[in-house]
Amino acid sequence: MRRIICISDSRYLEDLAKHLRYEKEIDLSTWKRKPKRKLKNTIAFLDLQAQPLAESCDLIRDYRKKDIKVFAFTDPSELSEIGKVAEIGVSSILDKSEKTAATITILVQYVMNEQFFLSETLVLPFLRELHTRQEENKQLFATLLDKAGYPMTYREIEIAYLLKKGLKNKEIAHLLKISEGTTKVHISNIYAKIGTKRRKNVQEILGRIISEKGVVHGEESN
Repeated sequence: MRRIICISDSRYLEDLAKHLRYEKEIDLSTWKRKPKRKLKNTIAFLDLQAQPLAESCDLIRDYRKKDIKVFAFTDPSELSEIGKVAEIGVSSILDKSEKTAATITILVQYVMNEQFFLSETLVLPFLRELHTRQEENKQLFATLLDKAGYPMTYREIEIAYLLKKGLKNKEIAHLLKISEGTTKVHISNIYAKIGTKRRKNVQEILGRIISEKGVVHGEESN
């Protein structure tokens, strides 16, 4: 028996529930409280437009801590919401459409089998949002590097950004579509500008530069 709980006051979720009410293998209910214990075989339905985004994010975190999968239903125009809930670890992101409602039983089965589902209408907007965020992060990273006294070329910034994430030379070369030898040359230049020859030290310094504390003027770590 699968349990589905609706945790948002939403006309769309009310309509969605009608497609599930007579499913023998599904127990459908409405909750207005946070879960106090872990629940297996349970999915929470959340309408992202039914409450403020911050509240939606808190709900997702609370339910995920209790091993409850969360379906987030959204309007395709709300790109910032899609990106935010994806970062938190929502189980699936679905558009609020008649097609979703008609296939909801199948989608529940997908997620119960540990598969993530993103509605077709949300794929391109989601990819555009990810690309925009990545470019904004790189621009911020470049600014912080410059303020910290480590001015770099655009390619060095790209590689330093991936280096900070812990990627290996081969992985960086593959992502940027450059040779591994070229990657090594750029990394050597990054080491020289930062003033250390140890990869771990470079990653620590780069991590501090973009930490919540802001810019640091780093010397080589011991």
